[in-house]
Amino acid sequence: MTYTVLGVLSIMALFPYLWMLLGSLKGRLDLFSIPPKIVFSPTTVNYTEAFVHKSFLQNLLNSVKLAVTSTGIAILIGVPGAYALSRSKARGDGLLLMMALLTRMVPPVVIAIPFYVLMVKLKLMNTMTGAVLAHSILTIPLMVWMMKSFFDTVPKEIEEAAAVDGCTNIAVFFRIVMPLVLGGLSASSILCIITSWNEYLLASVLTGKSTATLPVAIPGLISSNGTLWGEICAVGTVVSVPIAIFTLAVQRHLVKGMTMGAVK
Repeated sequence: MTYTVLGVLSIMALFPYLWMLLGSLKGRLDLFSIPPKIVFSPTTVNYTEAFVHKSFLQNLLNSVKLAVTSTGIAILIGVPGAYALSRSKARGDGLLLMMALLTRMVPPVVIAIPFYVLMVKLKLMNTMTGAVLAHSILTIPLMVWMMKSFFDTVPKEIEEAAAVDGCTNIAVFFRIVMPLVLGGLSASSILCIITSWNEYLLASVLTGKSTATLPVAIPGLISSNGTLWGEICAVGTVVSVPIAIFTLAVQRHLVKGMTMGAVK
């Protein structure tokens, strides 16, 4: 009974993605046929129209650049910050962590207008730099909170023993601590990439036609003249399927990182 219920729920959850994938491979007549066709001649015309004749290939590159760059910035800033907060016992550390958490608790719609005004004053509107900075505000707190919990699981005695053997603080961090938390770093990076890849509101406010990401560009296929459902399915498939395949490929690291420190 348990497997039956889980199977039915899985089918219900995956059916929209299956419909979208099949719709992206159908011609216009097959897409709107009643009853829907299960057996049909697949075609790539929707992908050709979207990514060759329209500018969605550039939007795809923008999404990749934005996700990778914002995640890279989160690693460069968030990982050392998380390590410092994990090892420091100074007053105010808890306040810093709460301030970082607040940036994740506030809905993006609340900070969209302040970001817009700030980027206008900095002359970063409709630029990839402005979008990267905005997404970094979302990914850095996530990286700090997750990595701090992973650093907390590393015994300080290991670092003290390395220091006694002559390792500097930097050597201890890179040669001793980081190899022990690579699973956590993988999980945190994956979640940051997914957060940036799927983000819509800030990207729609801060980017222009040449810097728009795929989620922002999809509504452009809906106009008063009609809706290009086939192309929407094609672009939606490209948005969702690669990140799903990537997550499945690194699932072992993701599960290991998320469960690290659960059992001591």
